[in-house]
Amino acid sequence: MIKMKTVLKILLKKYFFYGLIFVLSLFLFFNIFYSQKISSLFFGLINNDKKSAVLFLEKIREKKFFENQLKYFENFYGEDLKNEVFFKENQRNLKIKKLEQILEKNPQARDILYSLSLIYLEKNDIKKARKYLELVKEIDPEYKKIGNYHY
Repeated sequence: MIKMKTVLKILLKKYFFYGLIFVLSLFLFFNIFYSQKISSLFFGLINNDKKSAVLFLEKIREKKFFENQLKYFENFYGEDLKNEVFFKENQRNLKIKKLEQILEKNPQARDILYSLSLIYLEKNDIKKARKYLELVKEIDPEYKKIGNYHY
């Protein structure tokens, strides 16, 4: 009986050691694997790629440190970088202005109202997007495109 307990202790230590080695190997493997998945944006930034800088600045626009980063990158790429960062927003605002001018001439233009709701949704202005969508529903309760978007 004493030999049996000794053998069990030896086996437990041996398998515990192998199990521990296995778990640590798995941890090491996954750690190496996931640490290699670095964003291509990072490589663009360290290689001074202007497009990567614009993309980075677009992604951090709502953050507190945006202004500091914008100034930092403007030192590298010049003042026109700001225009590129705000290009999409400026284009969106221009579309809104044009669509609202059309809407003044024809306030029942269902497709214009729907386009405005999508643009405001893209701007993350849910209140205005919902307002224009409700107007679309009033004009045409059977409008099919509404089913894809939930406010």
